[in-house]
Amino acid sequence: MDRLFQDDHGDVAGLAGASFSSAMAVVGTADRNVVVLWLEDDARSCWYRIFIDGIYCGIDRYRRCEIEEDLDEGYDAVDHIDLFVGWQLRRAGVTNHGEGAAMVIKLRLELENDTAVILSHHVDTGICILKVVSK
Repeated sequence: MDRLFQDDHGDVAGLAGASFSSAMAVVGTADRNVVVLWLEDDARSCWYRIFIDGIYCGIDRYRRCEIEEDLDEGYDAVDHIDLFVGWQLRRAGVTNHGEGAAMVIKLRLELENDTAVILSHHVDTGICILKVVSK
């Protein structure tokens, strides 16, 4: 495992140009809270494990998918390849808004088709959601 990024803001240059062939989210069975996002990069023959842990976003690179390590009781793996298939990643960046318990940390993955996949973590509730927006 190599740590590519660990911060609450900044560009994630190491993801630019990625082309994803698999995308799986580990989500809470009851609340659908996104705990971890696993993305397979065909261009670099690796997997990325993406998470927002309290006050920072972490992105690690793996040689193979280790999603089974994240699947505890009460969690499901959900396929999200439909969000990424056929599009190369233009840019990735992390932002934060607010302070303390009101902080929101967002990872924005901008794709070639002018859409962005956003992983958004609300510190006060501990809830992390995945959504798609168009420009």
